[in-house]
Amino acid sequence: MGDHLQPGGRYPWLATAGSGDVLAGVIGALLARAGSDVGRFSAAGIAADARWAALAALGAALHGQAGRAASEAVSGGPITAGGIADALPEIWGKVSMLSNYGAWKRNSHSQPLR
Repeated sequence: MGDHLQPGGRYPWLATAGSGDVLAGVIGALLARAGSDVGRFSAAGIAADARWAALAALGAALHGQAGRAASEAVSGGPITAGGIADALPEIWGKVSMLSNYGAWKRNSHSQPLR
């Protein structure tokens, strides 16, 4: 059946109105930012044809972690799509700090996802 992504947990806090819109925006931003840069993917060992799935998987992971952060910000209470979106810059910053090499290396020309 091919490769697939199996998230490590359940994310009930993402079951809120507008959450899918935020996810679509995250994936769209990633596609616009890095989708055409095949060299970045080759450096990370990702085939050019697999880059779209890799970006979608990264978007889903960022979205899930932003949902978790938004939930923690309201002590586990209900969250909004806006809360998820507000948490994204912090999550992107953490990913950028951890990825000092490969496909997601930050440089002076890149900006955090907002």
